[in-house]
Amino acid sequence: MRVCDSMLPALAVQFNTSSVAVAGCISGFAIAYGAMQLVYGPLADHFGKPRVIAWVSLGCVVGTGLASLAPTLYALIFARVLTGMTAAGIIPIAMAHIGDNSTSEQRQAALAQFISATILGAMMGQLIGGVASDTVGWRWAFALIALLFVVAAWNLRASLRAGPAQVQPAIASRSTAASVMSGLNSYRANFAIAGMPLFLALTFFQGGVNISAMAFVPSFVHDHFSVSLTRASLVVVGYALGGLVYARSAKWLLARLSAAQIALIGGLLQAASFVCLVVVPAWSVALIVGLLGGFGSTMLHNTLQAQATRMAPHATGTAVASFAMVLFLGQALGVSTIAWLMSSYGGTSVMFGLACASALLSAFVYLRFNAQRQSSI
Repeated sequence: MRVCDSMLPALAVQFNTSSVAVAGCISGFAIAYGAMQLVYGPLADHFGKPRVIAWVSLGCVVGTGLASLAPTLYALIFARVLTGMTAAGIIPIAMAHIGDNSTSEQRQAALAQFISATILGAMMGQLIGGVASDTVGWRWAFALIALLFVVAAWNLRASLRAGPAQVQPAIASRSTAASVMSGLNSYRANFAIAGMPLFLALTFFQGGVNISAMAFVPSFVHDHFSVSLTRASLVVVGYALGGLVYARSAKWLLARLSAAQIALIGGLLQAASFVCLVVVPAWSVALIVGLLGGFGSTMLHNTLQAQATRMAPHATGTAVASFAMVLFLGQALGVSTIAWLMSSYGGTSVMFGLACASALLSAFVYLRFNAQRQSSI
């Protein structure tokens, strides 16, 4: 998901084009990832979530393999779109699987543990992208990820053969087409749930500004501090490590703070990190800023993830897919818009200023949403 973030300057040089053009590798992935949630939610509810994850992991081998061989920028964007289409069936469906197999009290702590794996993946992706671009070449980053997907898909399929997951009887009794159509119709029903439109709007906004701005952190650090892409990637690793610190302390924090308080603190910390990133005097200080921002952004994002699993208990696959869909469509729009603004106006400081305001707004909107949700129960 994040491997292209650290590659953007190298890709611009490789294909002799602008940052707006190469950002299509990120926005193309995000558009495909978000759009495919319309399909994977119902499929997971029909076939079983672990089985869908196993099959799409195999599909990711094709997309990442093609990316490693892409002769042109358009071919690379196509490969990233294909990867987004298949990768879309992993994290949201795994979240829904956790929602199905944990109590309401356990869920946010369980998701915090799950997010440790996704954060480690994001951290390694950004680091591999930066290191490969500085050394053996960016193509080898995709080749390595394709190899990892081969191993993952093989083991997932073997696990399913050893003990196949149970499909919900009421859903399994339908044909695949009927199940998918029924699932698609349930998206309309989801919007009728109290607070759902506000929650999805908040999620779209967070993806469009907060997460999109973080995709440009390696490029900013590379240009602003005149350091290598490897060092720039280490700042993003700081964000990932901050997220891991939260994941490991989530159970302790959740026992002492409400979800609304965690979201508020997270928004404040993320906003502070965006401001500090622009004003810090040295690259080494930016590493500490990354830790602060990663801790805060994970607090806020994990709260939204947990809320997504609670919005529609009767169809968690579809509910979490809706969450992922609007998050990544927001990110696709945000990355494209930010790349255009930076190319046209060079407004890096303005970008982080908007991201700061967005993080604060996201936290306070969630407080409003949570209050409305509690009053309707």
